[in-house]
Amino acid sequence: MEKFIETFEEVGIKGTLEKSIKSIKFRLVNKLLRASYRSYIEIRGKYNIGFSDEYGAEIIKNPYQVVIVPIDLIEYCISPYATSHISFIKNKDVNEYNPPARQTVRPIKNLFITEAKIKGLIINGDWDVNRFNFFDDSITHSAFRERFLQNKLWSDTLYYKRLQILLNKKGCGRGNTKTFEEYKKKYLKKWDNLYQDIKNNGYKTQKELGKSSIAKEIEVGISRKGEILLIDGKHRFSIAKILDIEKIPVIVNVWQKEYIEWLKENKDISNVTPKIAMEPILDGKIEEIE
Repeated sequence: MEKFIETFEEVGIKGTLEKSIKSIKFRLVNKLLRASYRSYIEIRGKYNIGFSDEYGAEIIKNPYQVVIVPIDLIEYCISPYATSHISFIKNKDVNEYNPPARQTVRPIKNLFITEAKIKGLIINGDWDVNRFNFFDDSITHSAFRERFLQNKLWSDTLYYKRLQILLNKKGCGRGNTKTFEEYKKKYLKKWDNLYQDIKNNGYKTQKELGKSSIAKEIEVGISRKGEILLIDGKHRFSIAKILDIEKIPVIVNVWQKEYIEWLKENKDISNVTPKIAMEPILDGKIEEIE
């Protein structure tokens, strides 16, 4: 009311009405833009669900379903990023580690949507064979152990060494960062905060955090033998492991077709969801898979 009176005294009734109309228009446009963005996010989510092939769409229902799994069941990683592997630092060569084809793991392009995440895709091939041990060979886990268990400065971790290699080879690091301070400000402080948050408040799903998107959940793939292979969310996964968290929420991006074939022979597959498909794994019955 005070603002209205001040405006009225300053510009009169006509000016007050004009300013009020402009304010209302601004609020309406702002609401429309927010609504449009939410609609875009929903549409993008629907497109992501559609990335299963016909076989996958028939078998895996609700591919965005979050499954709670024991963290000890995840040991190996099929990250599509060569620079996540310790051999990148040892050999100073981005091509030293040969990752699986990206389209079998995570980002693909579809129409105007780029870097979309696959959910529920069922494919054969050897994408689940080319993996590395996350705890032995991951730069992320090694650097996080140095930081959070050994209390080192970030500049004394493998992240610093990797950035120096990237700066020498490409002139920039992740996110087009040109210096370690820039990299620290953009990423490392965020991971410090994430560690403290999980340590103080426990590991929560994106839904529990009040997020409308599940894009930040840990992403995994299921191998032919029913192994849970880490794909992305390595920072959260590493923190959870360091803090001895027993169970974590995951979303399955890709399923090895051989595993689904085995499932077909041993389960009622009329309406298989990720939770149902992972029951043999979580129940410790994967030794039955030949």
